[in-house]
Amino acid sequence: MKKHPLASLLLAQSVLCGILVLFRNFHLGWLPEEWASPVQLVALRSKTFLFLGWNLFLAWVPYWLAAVLPSAKRAVQKYGLLLLWLLFFPNAPYIITDLIHLRPHPPIPLWYDAALFFSAAWTGLLLGYCSLLRVESVLSRWWGQRYAHAFSYLALLLCGFGVYLGRFLRWNSWDALVHPLTLLKSTSHSLAHPPTLFLSLGVTTLFATLLGLGYFTLYTLAKTETP
Repeated sequence: MKKHPLASLLLAQSVLCGILVLFRNFHLGWLPEEWASPVQLVALRSKTFLFLGWNLFLAWVPYWLAAVLPSAKRAVQKYGLLLLWLLFFPNAPYIITDLIHLRPHPPIPLWYDAALFFSAAWTGLLLGYCSLLRVESVLSRWWGQRYAHAFSYLALLLCGFGVYLGRFLRWNSWDALVHPLTLLKSTSHSLAHPPTLFLSLGVTTLFATLLGLGYFTLYTLAKTETP
């Protein structure tokens, strides 16, 4: 598996996020021994921001899947990995929505938490974009550039819908594997009612557009030779 040139930088950015979270909690006096039980973790999650670590881990999953995709030989391996990647891809930009947790938490300065959330969101976004760039590169060899580009549009659209499922219906990628029927039922129920239907369309369109503009800007920069 060939290492992506940005892998070390992305890892360093992720480590920085972890350090910022740990420093924040040590400053508040919340030590690891206080996080011993799942109940304590859940009770403190909105104050400790430990969920950012988990969300960053999930953001790395599509990056790892995209990294091993070129080594797949058989069709079942290729398309199995591609489906898994598509399933976990929304986890990367999903971290952007964690900004809703940004509010004053004295004595931590608001600017510190803003830097922390921006760092996590930026890292997740870059992980998603880098993984999509690699997937499109692989698919261009399999299918041709036109169909690979079309797949990127579809992936970004589904990613926008995935952000809606995660933030508003509170589903994650694991649920699609463990509870597929329950997830399908919940999604169908949500789309059957006009208020939630319009919300899902709005969130999906907004995030697909924002992510698409960002991705194709990065794509253009990657394809443009430096003068």
